[in-house]
Amino acid sequence: MFATAVIKGTSGTVARTTVDAVVKDLKLSLDIDPTAYIDMENIYTNNTYQSGINTISDNNRIEQSSNERIEVKIVEDKLSDYVVGLSHDKLKPLFKNRHLAISTVFRPMTMKVSIIYHSKSKVNVDRTIASLSEYLVTKGGGYVHMVNSYYLIPKSVLGLLENVYTTARVLVPDDKNFVEYVLGDSNVAKSLTLGSNINGSVSGLVSLLQTKIHGTFDMDIKDLKSELDKTNNTYTVELSYKFEYNKPERLGLEYDIIINNSYLPERYYKERYITDIDTRRYTDEMFDDKYTLHDIPKQYVCIPPFDNHKPIDHISISIKPFLSVLCMINADDRKNLFYLNELVYYDFVDEVMDYMTNNREGLLDGLQKGYDSIFLLDLYRGESLLHRTNLTVSEDLLVSAVNDLELTGVYRVVISMVVDNNELSPKGRSSIKDLNPEVYSTLLSSVNGDLVDHRIADSVLSNPMIPVDSISRKTVQVSTVKTFFKEKGE
Repeated sequence: MFATAVIKGTSGTVARTTVDAVVKDLKLSLDIDPTAYIDMENIYTNNTYQSGINTISDNNRIEQSSNERIEVKIVEDKLSDYVVGLSHDKLKPLFKNRHLAISTVFRPMTMKVSIIYHSKSKVNVDRTIASLSEYLVTKGGGYVHMVNSYYLIPKSVLGLLENVYTTARVLVPDDKNFVEYVLGDSNVAKSLTLGSNINGSVSGLVSLLQTKIHGTFDMDIKDLKSELDKTNNTYTVELSYKFEYNKPERLGLEYDIIINNSYLPERYYKERYITDIDTRRYTDEMFDDKYTLHDIPKQYVCIPPFDNHKPIDHISISIKPFLSVLCMINADDRKNLFYLNELVYYDFVDEVMDYMTNNREGLLDGLQKGYDSIFLLDLYRGESLLHRTNLTVSEDLLVSAVNDLELTGVYRVVISMVVDNNELSPKGRSSIKDLNPEVYSTLLSSVNGDLVDHRIADSVLSNPMIPVDSISRKTVQVSTVKTFFKEKGE
């Protein structure tokens, strides 16, 4: 499944932390009195954490006011409508194991900062103006800043992590506790920290380091001069500064719905229509955080229909997948998977079923001489395409693995159609005669079209592999389903 979770609180932990660091850099570079305190609008508050979680603190409010003060006003806006989907360390996701990957999604932002320096001394203000003028003449129009900030992991993501952890242990015991499970993985970023907050619940924190924040002054130096603020009886100068940076906006989640041969709780994949007309998918908010499931474009049907799978490593562009079957493994028999003529959710139309029955051996054939069938079966382990010789199909159309499958793996059987007759063997080309020409043409048109399966499961049953009522089996992309499948029970 693919989902996103909104990261909350970044206006304080990232945006204003970044502004604070930038202003402190400028304070040092512009020869501003070191006793001047920074008075930033909308100063954020910090939570206190235990067990190694150290948040960035801002002591501006507890500094004693002096004659020197820097008033900061900020305006933040997104730089574009595009987001940057790389993890912040650009090396690997924030967290990744065989069942779950979490990455930070950033939005490029522009920050405009108004810096008003207040001083009792006109000399101090004039010195700052002279320092800025000298810098602009000798070194250019801006600075490069390095900023440390952080954000908190949404509760919904921690909940997903914990459910992956507990589900994984149902059939495959593990002595690790939750924190050891997360932080002990070799694919966890060093910036991710877990710990307990004051009330004892687990919290997650991600530290950020941005090293190339480039800022420039956004005003004409010739217009700068010290002015007397009669209200505060201070001399002032106002500087305008702007910079761009990447702000963490949400977490991108990719996870299996079967973990070590056990299903995750239903809320992580249950989807339904908002209305009969609006076909967007949604899920209830989990905990207090916005959590959204996403479709991915695909040209085939999934069993179960909420399995958001897309083969990314298929054998040829001449072979188009049209059905992906997520397989549960019987702990007592780790080879047998399912019967082609007894699929849940869908039944093949008679023409397709008859063709598969008559060309059973060709379903797994794929040697140098070409394919003996227009339909082919492949076995995936996770995203990896295994060799077709790992499968067998019996005379009663039972699809099985040659060797025992592992409970820790996620297996899918993908059924495809050969759309280029040049890839067929003479036997395969001859087999097309078994199909009605009109049916064959419709099948080709269906798998070559821009098809997206929007089928929605609305089952409250504990085992989602059990067929549900006919209404929930309907699909927006009716042409895909009606081409290959018929209503269950017809």
